[in-house]
Amino acid sequence: MTLETEVYMKKNFVVFALFFAFASIVAHAQSANSVTNMINTEKVSWGQVSYFSAVAQGLVSENASNSEAFAAIQKAGLADSGKNALSVISLEELAHVLAQTWKVDNSLMYKIHPSPRYAFTMLRANGIIPRNADPSSVPNGHDVLNMINAVMELSANGRGGNR
Repeated sequence: MTLETEVYMKKNFVVFALFFAFASIVAHAQSANSVTNMINTEKVSWGQVSYFSAVAQGLVSENASNSEAFAAIQKAGLADSGKNALSVISLEELAHVLAQTWKVDNSLMYKIHPSPRYAFTMLRANGIIPRNADPSSVPNGHDVLNMINAVMELSANGRGGNR
């Protein structure tokens, strides 16, 4: 290979890498207001989690409200009829929504019976949920965003099971 060819290949690689990075950012972009609101939330609601899940699944646009996103998630069967967009979400319920949204099913029990209980156990085994966490506790916004990021990474690395 000549020096000229190597320089050309390096330039093409850098351009490709930058394009891929930009495309990834755009594909996972969320409304800045939703992220800011989530970070500042002490007790996360179903509507807030539904927004991120429904946008990621393409069920609603980024301009949708939490209520619209919740309705889409409820229609998809991820939320019980007794819940509403303002209801707080437990860690167990959150784990199930995240596992369903990003197709994480690397647990035999979750594959057999995909439920909040087994989703919680699976994400705890993957180190996404702390070992001493109570399944019925209500997470804060910062923790939820960290969990979303970790589940997305788990899924993107191919360790999330069948996609």
